[in-house]
Amino acid sequence: MKTNELGEVLREINTFYVDYRSNKTSPYEKLAALWNIGNVLILHEVSNPHSFGWKIQGLTRGGIKRPTIFRAFKYRKIWGNEDDLRTDCEGLKSLSNVVDALPFLDPDQSKRYNLSTNEVRDLKYAIRAMGRKEFKDYINKFKEKHRVGRIGEKQNRTKYVEESTKILSTLAKVYNEFSKAMVKEKVELRQNIRDSISGEELQECSRILSALTTEENSTHGQKKERINFVSKWDDFSNLGNSLSDVLYGGQRFRKKLRRLSNSSIFLELADMMYSMTSEAEVNSYLKRKNLSMGELILK
Repeated sequence: MKTNELGEVLREINTFYVDYRSNKTSPYEKLAALWNIGNVLILHEVSNPHSFGWKIQGLTRGGIKRPTIFRAFKYRKIWGNEDDLRTDCEGLKSLSNVVDALPFLDPDQSKRYNLSTNEVRDLKYAIRAMGRKEFKDYINKFKEKHRVGRIGEKQNRTKYVEESTKILSTLAKVYNEFSKAMVKEKVELRQNIRDSISGEELQECSRILSALTTEENSTHGQKKERINFVSKWDDFSNLGNSLSDVLYGGQRFRKKLRRLSNSSIFLELADMMYSMTSEAEVNSYLKRKNLSMGELILK
């Protein structure tokens, strides 16, 4: 899409974005504004909300965030017309309910097809009718049910191990890449990471890693609204979303992940991610670690 076309789309989006950000609009009105932003994207034949979101975020200098564009696009795909949106969501008590349920409603994700028609109907009702606290309890149980299987506790334990192993394998890849970048002269490598991952996602993944080190931290960490990780680096996005599933999911899953992992690795990676947000933070990190140029050796 050419710059002038991008500017035209941005002008159309902006009216709805103002409504979305207004303190005077209700949760349903905010959702409707996002749906309308998604409708603009569909009308302009946007097919990749990830890359398009980067363009909008760059054009607005971060005024409109990439995750906002992504969610707006998904909401428009979930609800094909305004009547369906109104029927399912009018009276919505918390926009965060929709964010939490997005992975299960997104037609582009396989999870959606594991749900029966009745389960989708019940989920949509809960999104609209429940307050934030009640829905958090509901969606945590819902995730537990649909992520770990339904054939008894033994299968659940096996599933926890399998899922935890996958997460830790991805975490090892991400840890190695961040370690390579945390050498003073690797400025270009760090910039490549920043070009692929927003500062918001770096800070959020850092927060989640820290929150998962103890159950007390996890309870505190759940108080912040969940985001969807949509960076251009697939391993990072997969890690962020998987760790979010653990943090906002069941206590047993968190315990299993902690038993199979090393909390010091989580904290070290959390520190590197937060520090990656700027060169000033990187320099502070290197000073904290007493590292001079070339001292960091990736094992």
